[in-house]
Amino acid sequence: MIAAAYGVPTIYCTEEFAVRMIPKEAWRYTEAMKDELYKNGRLLDYKGRKVVILPQGFEDGTNERKVIDPGYAWIIPAGADNKPVKVAFEGGTLVDEEHNRGDWSREMHVYKKVGVVAMLTNNICCYVDTSLMGQMTTWHLNDGVNGVYAGSYAG
Repeated sequence: MIAAAYGVPTIYCTEEFAVRMIPKEAWRYTEAMKDELYKNGRLLDYKGRKVVILPQGFEDGTNERKVIDPGYAWIIPAGADNKPVKVAFEGGTLVDEEHNRGDWSREMHVYKKVGVVAMLTNNICCYVDTSLMGQMTTWHLNDGVNGVYAGSYAG
């Protein structure tokens, strides 16, 4: 409700968070919700608010540590003057072309002055799922006794 006071909220979260944003009681599922869950594994909106999935990544090639903590969701309002990131352009685009006589090649230099700012005000809300919070590492298969593999959490 806080974010809704500033504009139409959009929920940004990881796929792990989004798959848990479903009603616990099966009687609350409409046929459209059942179809959506079957097709996507999650709902595309939550209580009329659009859900945007943030692509999860890993810090390096070992795939051990996630970039985004899956326990967090951010609720950001959007409106005519309420964008979380603003981009400003100043002046025109300057172009300079240089001819290289030795090999007949050409170099193009283009300059455009641009400014980008993240508008972090008191209208961005955060929701935390404590059961997912802190799960920044992944599961591994460790060599068990007698060559049997078992899943273990490398937390």
